[in-house]
Amino acid sequence: MMRMRFATLLLTAAAAAPLFAAPVADETFEGLTTSSVDSQGTGSGWSGTWTSSGGQSVVDTTGSSLSYTFTEGDVISGGDRALEFGGSDSTSLFSRQFASSVTSDDVYFSFLIKRTGGSSTGGSSFDDFGMFWLDSSTGGSHSGAPNVGVYDETGGGNQFLGRLTYPEDSSWAGFGGSSSTNTFLIVAHLSKGNNGSNPDDYDGWELWAFDAGAASRSITDLATPDSSGATATSVTSLSYLGMRTAINEADDRWTVDELRLGTQLADVAPTTFESNTANINGDHTITFSDYDAINKTTVTGTDSIFADNGITNVSAVAANGTDVQNQSGKTGASLFANASEMFILKENTGAVTFGETTSFTLDFARTHNAFGVSFQDQVGPQDFTIDLYRNGELVGSHTKSIGSTATTPFIIESIVEFDRAVVSGGAAGDGWGIDNILLDAVRETTLSEFSGYTVVDFESVAAGPTGSATFVDGELTVTATGGGTSGDFESVGSSNGQGLYYNGSQFLIISAAAGTSGGYFGSNHVFTLDFANAKNLIGLNLTDAGTGDFNFTFYLNGVLQADYLKTLTSTNNGNQTIYYATDFLFDRLVIDALASDGFGLDNITYQLVPEPTSLATLLLGGAMLVRRRTR
Repeated sequence: MMRMRFATLLLTAAAAAPLFAAPVADETFEGLTTSSVDSQGTGSGWSGTWTSSGGQSVVDTTGSSLSYTFTEGDVISGGDRALEFGGSDSTSLFSRQFASSVTSDDVYFSFLIKRTGGSSTGGSSFDDFGMFWLDSSTGGSHSGAPNVGVYDETGGGNQFLGRLTYPEDSSWAGFGGSSSTNTFLIVAHLSKGNNGSNPDDYDGWELWAFDAGAASRSITDLATPDSSGATATSVTSLSYLGMRTAINEADDRWTVDELRLGTQLADVAPTTFESNTANINGDHTITFSDYDAINKTTVTGTDSIFADNGITNVSAVAANGTDVQNQSGKTGASLFANASEMFILKENTGAVTFGETTSFTLDFARTHNAFGVSFQDQVGPQDFTIDLYRNGELVGSHTKSIGSTATTPFIIESIVEFDRAVVSGGAAGDGWGIDNILLDAVRETTLSEFSGYTVVDFESVAAGPTGSATFVDGELTVTATGGGTSGDFESVGSSNGQGLYYNGSQFLIISAAAGTSGGYFGSNHVFTLDFANAKNLIGLNLTDAGTGDFNFTFYLNGVLQADYLKTLTSTNNGNQTIYYATDFLFDRLVIDALASDGFGLDNITYQLVPEPTSLATLLLGGAMLVRRRTR
C-alpha cells in the first residue's frame, strides 16, 4: 500500500503538502504479514531483512494508525501496519543492518511510539525499558552505544531517554501522568566532536518528544531540543539498528512505526511549512515592474535586479514551445524562459511566445529561513514544489496546488537555513513565469562585518539644546517627529559619551559628563535617518531605550523595502547596540519605539558593502516596487 507519510491536512484543495529529503534508511512495515517481523522488512537503505528470535509481531493498525499532527497541520502518520514488542527482555529483540555503515558527523533518527499494553505507573512498571540502539555490530549489551526510547525509571508516565553510554549522559525528555493511550513522535540527533577527546566518536545527543495527547506543538520547536547531553563513546560508525528491552512485565507492550534515519533533520521530520508575510520579520519582495523601460527585456542570471537584492544567480530549465503570454491590459511584470533565454515581460507587452517551463533556480548570497514566489500564466490548478538546499544538499521541500488565477504568493519558512531555492512543477507542455520573489532580507550582525565604515558619535557637538529638529553630519540627516517636551530623563550613567535626543521641538545633545543631573527629553517619538547614498549595513546605539519593541523600517527612493521588529531587553543602563545587514539597498531608516519610552541615538555606523556597479542605474531608474505588509 503506497501512501504519503508526511502529509498535510487537506482542509482545502489548495492546502500545501510538505515533503522531506531522502533518508539513509526507513521502515514503514507496510505490506508485511501480521506475524513475526523476522525475515521480513520493507523500506529503503537496508541490507537484508529484520532478524529476531521473538517478543514482537507486525500488527494491523487499520483505523488506529499512530500519528502526530503539528500546529501547522503537517502530519507524520503510519499506515495499516506497525510493529508491536515487549513482554520479554533481550539485548537485541530485533535488529536490521543498514546497506552501508553510517559515519557522518550528524545522524537523525525519528519514530512513532505508543504504549499498547501494560502500565507505566505502579509497582516495578517504573522500570519498563524499550530502547532503540545504534551500533557497529549486533553483539554485546549495546549499553555503551547510543540508545533512544522509553525508560520509565522515574515513573509517572512515558519517559523518553537518549543516552550515549550507561549510566552516563542520561538526556531525558519526560512526560508526567499516565500516557498509555498517547502516541509520541520521538526525534533524536546524534553528533560527533562535542567533547574533544575523540573527534570521530558519537558523543552528543539531542532529543525531542512530541505528545499527541497534549497541546499540539509547532514545527519550529524542532529548532531547539527538549533535552541534550554529551559524553565520550567508542562508537565511530553505525551499521545496525536494534531494540533492547529490560525490566518489563509480561503484559508490557509498545507499538512503533515510521522508523526513519538520516544525516539531516529534513530526512526524518518536516522542516518547512507554509507561511505568510505577517509571520516573516524583515521580509522584502522583489518585483520586475521597474526593471527596464522597454516591454520585453532579456536578462542574465546575475543582472543587477538580482545582485542588488542578495541573489547571486538565477537560472531556468525550459524548452521552446508554443505557449503564449499576453500582458496586454495587465499590471506588473514576470520572469519567463525558453530554451535559449530568460526574459521579463511587462504590462502591455502584447502576445509573446515562450517555452515549456520546468524550473527556476535561485542562488542566494547568504542563508535564509523564508522564501516566497508568485506564478504567472500557469493553467491551474497545478502542483508546484519549492526545494531548498544548503551547500548542495536538500534540506527541505514543500508542495502546493496553485490555481490559474492565484494572486497570493507561495511562501514557506524553514527551520533549517538554505542558500538555494528551486521552484518547479506545472503541467506538461505548459509554460509559466515567476514574480514577487520574497526573502527574509534583514539580518542581525556584528561590527566585525563592517570595514571602512562611517561612525557618527556626536562627541564633537556641544552639549545642550541644538535649536533645531534636524541634525546633519556628512551624508547623514537625522530628523524626529512626535513626542512631548519632557516625560523621560537620561542620567547618562554609562560610558557612551554624548548622545542625540529629542524633546518634541528640538534635538538635545546630552553628555555623560552630566552624570546624575542628566537631562529631560521627550517620549513617543520617531527618528528618521536619511542617507545621501544608499547603504546595506547599519548599526547604532539606542541610549536609555529600556525594554520593549522597536520597529526598524527601511526605504529606498521613498519606496518601502522592509521592516524589522526587534524586542529589546534592558541592559547597560538601558543602552542597546544593534547592527543590521540587508539584502537590499536603502537610503532611509525609520526607528519607532512602539512602547511609550523615550530613547536617544549614538554611534550611528553605516556602510555600503560591496559597492554595486549598478547603484547609479538603480537610483536613476527608480527603486523596485515591493509588496509587503504593514506591521
